[in-house]
Amino acid sequence: MANPNVRALVCDLDGTLIDSIPSVAKAVNLVLGALGYRTLSSPEITRCVGEGAQVMFERALQIVDGDQQSISQCLERYIPTYLAETLDQTQSYPGVEETLCALHDQGVVLGICTNKPRATTLPALEAVGLSDLFPVVVTADDTGHRKPDGRHVTETLARMNISCDEAAFVGDSETDVLAGKDAGVWTILMSYGYCHLPMEALGADRILGQFTDVPSALENIAL
Repeated sequence: MANPNVRALVCDLDGTLIDSIPSVAKAVNLVLGALGYRTLSSPEITRCVGEGAQVMFERALQIVDGDQQSISQCLERYIPTYLAETLDQTQSYPGVEETLCALHDQGVVLGICTNKPRATTLPALEAVGLSDLFPVVVTADDTGHRKPDGRHVTETLARMNISCDEAAFVGDSETDVLAGKDAGVWTILMSYGYCHLPMEALGADRILGQFTDVPSALENIAL
């Protein structure tokens, strides 16, 4: 990569690097079924994700007309179910691994900024073979300021010893764009993820259709 101004890339995880809907859907449905609720379709699950497990189950329970008091039971069951029953269904998106490896080899520092809990983030990265590429992983458990709060991004960069004017952030949702803009970093939105709003209205610096386009986008950043 020919842009010396870009020292680091912070990445969202679900919907950006990995397609977690199959594994999340199975785990959520196993939890809902155990509590006597109907299961959700993949499109229904997709509408629930993006802001962490608690918000996901709040939305899921609304869809099934469930008791919101069941959220604590859902959360207690979710992580053990996810790890035991569904992790093998998680896959990285096409081009992600080779693109990240190329950036890493070029000296770009890589970090993860995700609203997933640490207990599911690290196993997911390991399952898709990406864990060694990310020296810094900041999850929902590691900060008091989760996306869309930009402090989640700036805290990730601080742990990477990178300033905001030396970095870019790539995500897939309105939550990510809001966080990136709030942090003051150049923000890329991937169009294949879990965005719930019209992408063009969100104000990302770039909207890309495939992860292999990220390096060329980074080359053209004017930080």
